[in-house]
Amino acid sequence: MDTIVNVFYQSRRTEQSAHNTSKKSRLPDCSFEIQEFSLQDYRLIRIVICERIVRSGRRRDSAKFPFFRPLLRIWERMCSRVQDRLRKRRQKRERTKMGEQLREELAPLLDERGDNALVYAEGVPEDCWVRALLPLPEFDKYLDKKWMQGLLSYARHAHFVVLGNVPCLHELLGSLAPRMKSLLWIAPDLTYGEQLEEFTEDFFQEYGLAIDLHFLPDNGTYGQIRIREERYSEPVNVLDFTGEKYIPLFNPPEGSVWLDMAAVREKELRIESRRLRCVYFSLRKIWRELH
Repeated sequence: MDTIVNVFYQSRRTEQSAHNTSKKSRLPDCSFEIQEFSLQDYRLIRIVICERIVRSGRRRDSAKFPFFRPLLRIWERMCSRVQDRLRKRRQKRERTKMGEQLREELAPLLDERGDNALVYAEGVPEDCWVRALLPLPEFDKYLDKKWMQGLLSYARHAHFVVLGNVPCLHELLGSLAPRMKSLLWIAPDLTYGEQLEEFTEDFFQEYGLAIDLHFLPDNGTYGQIRIREERYSEPVNVLDFTGEKYIPLFNPPEGSVWLDMAAVREKELRIESRRLRCVYFSLRKIWRELH
């Protein structure tokens, strides 16, 4: 069984005064939590890594005489630099220790026969130390047939809008055809225009449904496409295979479903900012909101 390891990272910054030398205040705090979920034919393991990062603060100037204040500031800066070096060493040791413990606890949960892959949450920076903890490949199979089929279970309406194209799209549309009332397909370009037109003819002959096929203009993007909402009086399923961060000018009827097969975070934010009356789904969002 395939296993997806979804990694989250949370950091909390605190200040330590230069005169505070207690061991508890100086040591950074680094911990993790593991949760396991069973989803259809795969498993999701969620790892939440929490870290408390201590930074040097300023000591209040308590010198009674102005003459001593410059000397006190110099002394505090020296102490702060020493403490920073010590904290970085302790932080590195604690991260290493936590990483060893995490790998030890995670190993029995991974599948020896299936694929194991990492997915980092949106809040994990590209240069974050967390990304070097686990020796697993990063998940990049969002547009594989298996994973798209799972997402198609959220398509709940009879009207469909398809954006983009993938090699297995013909098969996916065939599985949905028995419950389709309409299908608008905006394909990327005319490169495979003849093949797609042949497919629409075969689709009509087999399922009795005429596909409304359109193509992007030369050098165009899906963000420049306008879909008139008056053509729809009922909610629609938007099957988005584009992988673009831009979305068409389209305000689907309330209750519509937008399935982002490529799981592009920027697209999710754009749909939210435009306040579209649809429910957005992607694998990343589903994994992020599991409870």
